[in-house]
Amino acid sequence: MRVRSEAGFTLVEMLMVVAVLGIIIVPLTNAMFVGFRTSDRTARVLVTSADRQMLTNYLPPDALSATAATVDPAATGCLTADGTRVILLTWREWDGSPTEYASDYRLVPTGTHTALVRNRCVLTSMAEQVVVAHDVTAASASIVNGTVALTVTDSLSAQYTVSGTRRAA
Repeated sequence: MRVRSEAGFTLVEMLMVVAVLGIIIVPLTNAMFVGFRTSDRTARVLVTSADRQMLTNYLPPDALSATAATVDPAATGCLTADGTRVILLTWREWDGSPTEYASDYRLVPTGTHTALVRNRCVLTSMAEQVVVAHDVTAASASIVNGTVALTVTDSLSAQYTVSGTRRAA
């Protein structure tokens, strides 16, 4: 007499496996799609957060050093041709002889975005260039009673203002 092998799965067992896999896979698939949809926005939020920190690191010390500030696009002090001036801060320091310094904040087109760039100049020559905000839709500056304020609107339509008080001339 021949004995039949009991190897394999019954139809009921196969249906149970398919049902359990369906219960597991549906939420995982939904989580993946949510992650794909939100990852771009999350990355932009992180970049704008870092941009706010960068601007906070540079503008207040520049304003504190400055004896003069202007929003005039034709003002001299830092000879950079790129972009549109938002604010120019200038001052002199004594390094054995009087030395002119300037920080020129400009909106500069970079491909599909506009960046807020800080150009630091010594004796009207470029010494350093730093992007302080990567994806800017607008920026404006005001100078009131010695307080310099720079207001930036980013690509997420969030608006923030960083300010600093400049020293007396």
